[in-house]
Amino acid sequence: VIRESYTSKEIIILFQLAKALPLADRLVHKLISRFPEISGMATTLTKDESNLSPDPITNIYGKDYIIETIFQVKYRIGYRSFFQVNSLQAEKLYQRAIEYANLTGKERVVDCYSGIGSIALAIAGSVGKVFGIEIFKPAVIDARKNAVLNHITNAFFEVGDAAIVLKKWNQYKFDVL
Repeated sequence: VIRESYTSKEIIILFQLAKALPLADRLVHKLISRFPEISGMATTLTKDESNLSPDPITNIYGKDYIIETIFQVKYRIGYRSFFQVNSLQAEKLYQRAIEYANLTGKERVVDCYSGIGSIALAIAGSVGKVFGIEIFKPAVIDARKNAVLNHITNAFFEVGDAAIVLKKWNQYKFDVL
């Protein structure tokens, strides 16, 4: 898995392996000498190739995240974080969603399937409060860290299945979903 930040030009690489990586230190040295933009590398022993794998990750070099920026909001993106592949298009997409929502700055917004908070945090400055729902707990932890990183205090994130959480929140008044 290769993650690259358009804005910071950093790259992190996760090697998803069936067995231990021999001579990992030599591989790291060869890769970083050829590609200095690599800021982190890790391995995981797994049969699950998805980003939702619960198997532990072992960092073998540098940082375990990159930083990407959309609308001056910084996102810390880890090896398994879901984030839009094309940041430039994501910014255009988020801008269009904000325009279509006709926000006044007072709305209470729900962002279902919020991941690491990319949409919720992008619109936080345009709404009263935003509530993110995400089933993958590590993503919610990342979303909360990203809110702190950006000093955003009107964004809240909950772990859970969106359909179940929305039923639980049924008594609350939301303006935009």
